[in-house]
Amino acid sequence: VIARQYTHLGEIYQTCNKLDSAVHYHHQGVIHLAHDFEDQNIYCNPEIKQFFPEYDIIRSLRGKAKALYLRYQESRDLRDLKASLDTYQLTHDFIKKLKEDITTMGSKQRLAGDALEIYEEAIETALALHEETGEERYLEKALFFAESNKAILLLESMNERIAQSLDLFEWRRT
Repeated sequence: VIARQYTHLGEIYQTCNKLDSAVHYHHQGVIHLAHDFEDQNIYCNPEIKQFFPEYDIIRSLRGKAKALYLRYQESRDLRDLKASLDTYQLTHDFIKKLKEDITTMGSKQRLAGDALEIYEEAIETALALHEETGEERYLEKALFFAESNKAILLLESMNERIAQSLDLFEWRRT
């Protein structure tokens, strides 16, 4: 509950374009969703194994990554942009972990929908880093997120077809 409140405050400050506060509160949300992680340095993140298996982590991490990206656009401080990409990577890792634990179709669809938006933001961040630094590894990271995005789209399409097939099967049975 505390983490949700911090994340909500981060979203409010982000909407008001108070990006220092937005990053701070999103980071506080991350701290409250991780076990044995108390680092107040906004450029640090917990390890994947420190997170409790809760969906709210995605919202907190995404908020932090987005706020860091927006802050970079104002400050042009590469630390913000690099931390944003690192946070998107951690978000991806958590999505992958959470996907294994989810059993209901509705939860899987919600996760897939959020993942699509997160991967688009991560691609934008990686491309911005490539543009700033000229380093090829950031193009490779953009490609990685693009492939992850493509995999989610393919999975959604397959799930939709399976659901349609099941509906047709049920309709024919009745």
